[in-house]
Amino acid sequence: MGHNSTNYSLLFSSSASALTLVKTSSTMATTPMSYFVCSVRANSFQIFLTFQVMECYVNPVLSLFGLCGNIMSLAILKHSGIHKPSNILLFGLVVADIMCLMLTIDYALPILYFGPDKIVPMMCGFQYHDAVNYFLTISSLVFTFFGFWGIYVNPFIQVFVTVERLLAVFMPLTFKKIVTRLTTTVCVLFSFLFWLPWNFAFNSIYDIRQQKLSPSVNWMAVVHGKFYFTNQEIIDVFNYYVVDSLDSWIPLILVTLGTLAVFIQVKVTLRKRQKLTKSLKPITWSTRTTRTLMATSVVFIAAHACGSMIIYLFPSENYVESYTRNAFYYLVYIINGSSSLSIYLVCNKRFLQIFLKIVRWKT
Repeated sequence: MGHNSTNYSLLFSSSASALTLVKTSSTMATTPMSYFVCSVRANSFQIFLTFQVMECYVNPVLSLFGLCGNIMSLAILKHSGIHKPSNILLFGLVVADIMCLMLTIDYALPILYFGPDKIVPMMCGFQYHDAVNYFLTISSLVFTFFGFWGIYVNPFIQVFVTVERLLAVFMPLTFKKIVTRLTTTVCVLFSFLFWLPWNFAFNSIYDIRQQKLSPSVNWMAVVHGKFYFTNQEIIDVFNYYVVDSLDSWIPLILVTLGTLAVFIQVKVTLRKRQKLTKSLKPITWSTRTTRTLMATSVVFIAAHACGSMIIYLFPSENYVESYTRNAFYYLVYIINGSSSLSIYLVCNKRFLQIFLKIVRWKT
């Protein structure tokens, strides 16, 4: 899907610039300077305003709603029984979704946009007192670390969800022997641990730099360090081709093919049951569980397909347009990462009953 080639461009710069993007003061909205994001000028004020609205309002607000929904999803899974193999996979998927949303919940961006006027508006970075600078920088690094970790993990768990349903519908007699609480727990842990070293390594190539702008104000930013520039070609090739394939194209292909196979097999099986109701043995897999798990796969496929279209069909002429495009790209991830509660309520009657009980609409 190519998201790794665009993810870090929104938060980090490959040159000596900053962790996040800075716009000029809102009091300068009618001046030419208002067209700038750091030192890069937008082609139009509409593009600049679109980026501002998406990055400071739409994505953070939707992420907060998604976070609340995911917390409710965890509560539903806990009440349903976290010991169930399918619920373990869903639990891991929701945790990964929560981590994904941390990337767009990062409160450092709104502070940068609407904080005090910068001494040097076109310098990306935090321009406050040291304590505030360190707090914003470190917190933004934490949000970024967990956000991208969740983005990496999510496709892996989705693959395991698809495999679980493939085994359920194609190997019903041996399904319960293969898919157990232990195996699903191992799969979820593997998904998180597999990407942890790369996430640490990729975040470690950045340095925190600072510069005094006035007696009371310092500039602080996160920039690529010496190690990155020394090994830039190797790092970029590995990130764009190896990591991107493992984290996007391969999972997308596997989930798509697996989901199609499950849908076809389910349709064939249910049709046989309608024709041979009296003689056919009851199916050993749950249609309710299958519907829930496959709904997550369908949303995953749709979101990643839309993300690919945004990246490849809407080329950008400059960095501001690229940032704006990426903001819409992340909106697709927000929708995917916030969909679990809606899927549970629509596709699973048991989960709906638990939800109503939790909110006390039904005793």
